[in-house]
Amino acid sequence: MKHMSSTLREKMSTAIKKMLNDDIIEHATGPTEWLLPAMAVPKKNGEIRIIDEIVSDIHDAKVFSKIDLR
Repeated sequence: MKHMSSTLREKMSTAIKKMLNDDIIEHATGPTEWLLPAMAVPKKNGEIRIIDEIVSDIHDAKVFSKIDLR
């Protein structure tokens, strides 16, 4: 969680603790092949979205695009 504002770091820490308590995630005690860094992105309502799965999904991708369906 480095290179993050203290406010965002605190929100991410709170979100991670909640996910641990709710058994959504579990603590890893050593290296695993599925352990990836996570990013926190602020949402308009003040909450955060934790992004962790996209890195593994796009590791072999050659073309990237963005679409806004709003």
